[in-house]
Amino acid sequence: MRRLACLLSAALTAAAPSPSERVIAPDGRETLSVNGISRTVLVDPAALGIPIITQSYAQAAGMKPGMIEIGFRVGPVRIDGHSAVASIRSGPGEPFKRRIAFAEPAYAKGFDGVFGPASLADPVIRFRLRDPQPGERVISLPMVGGSGMFGNWGSRYVVITIEGEPMRVILNPRNPRSTTNAGGAVRLARAYGGQLSARRRSRRSSSA
Repeated sequence: MRRLACLLSAALTAAAPSPSERVIAPDGRETLSVNGISRTVLVDPAALGIPIITQSYAQAAGMKPGMIEIGFRVGPVRIDGHSAVASIRSGPGEPFKRRIAFAEPAYAKGFDGVFGPASLADPVIRFRLRDPQPGERVISLPMVGGSGMFGNWGSRYVVITIEGEPMRVILNPRNPRSTTNAGGAVRLARAYGGQLSARRRSRRSSSA
């Protein structure tokens, strides 16, 4: 099983990144190829483990729908699509084969697809968020994934300890606010001396 380190960084260090490290710009824009066809995609730490591209990109790459259909959500919108195994080249190394999902609507507007850090060949993915601020410190949180037959298709997450128990956290730098379910909110409030005051926001009323 490939080990993956995913780092969110306020800024790049002065030294150049190592050859095994891919640095993602704040806009997440990267160029890679599927079956030799290059397109611009979004690389997002909150994306699913299985790459998702548009139907038009899949057609250009000569992908044919396989037996496994895919259903997923973008905010409150459900998208149903197909999947197939294709060859990905995400850097100077050798291409590798992965199952890729594709659907008619774009997962991310303005991009031909979205790839999570586990969808790239690089062992270390660093997401550059912004310039450094005084008094900041660096915290390293290893990313882990699910288990079982379809475990690697889900989002990668980090595990933090709240009240002595693990809590799974998905890093989403494109969401303007942190969100949790009711149980998570109660645990966080209890652990840090907070209280719940605002009304609950449904997923349908929140921004995608």
